[in-house]
Amino acid sequence: MIDLGIQFSVAVFLALFFAGSGFHKFTHRSDFKTALAGYNIVSGVPLKFIAFIMPIIEILTAVLVLIPELRVLGGGFAVILFSFYGLMIVIALMRGQAGVDCGCSWGNSERSTPLTAALVYRNIILSLIAGITLIEAQAREIFWLDWITAVMTAVAAILIYQAFEAYNSVVEFQKEHSR
Repeated sequence: MIDLGIQFSVAVFLALFFAGSGFHKFTHRSDFKTALAGYNIVSGVPLKFIAFIMPIIEILTAVLVLIPELRVLGGGFAVILFSFYGLMIVIALMRGQAGVDCGCSWGNSERSTPLTAALVYRNIILSLIAGITLIEAQAREIFWLDWITAVMTAVAAILIYQAFEAYNSVVEFQKEHSR
């Protein structure tokens, strides 16, 4: 059993993360479709369908994790999404497609994030964090301190995520330009 405040903080982080990610993919569908095509796993109609449905699933996940009665379902979707994207990265890396845009820069369509093993580890960590929503939580009411903690935790986690993305881009840029 886990404290409801901790689970709620993770749920708020996941909601903000997937709402931002899904909204960005939905409003920049051609960029997302191009990133998916770069993985060279699916093409044609399945690619168009995946590019259409994934943002909807991400936004749905954002909503579900905030509804206490549906949090486990939303958390399950989050774990599946992080695992699915991680598996796609592994497959692409095994095919020698390092350097392809991962489609991860949901806050910045101007910046490309190349595929690296670090992204696989990132997705494993995000899956484990999302798994916190699957653990039975202590039965109690959410009160004002939980809200403050949840918002601050979510903001900090998103800033850490963005810092990781920036660091990963800098490392890849240095590798490309040091040759």
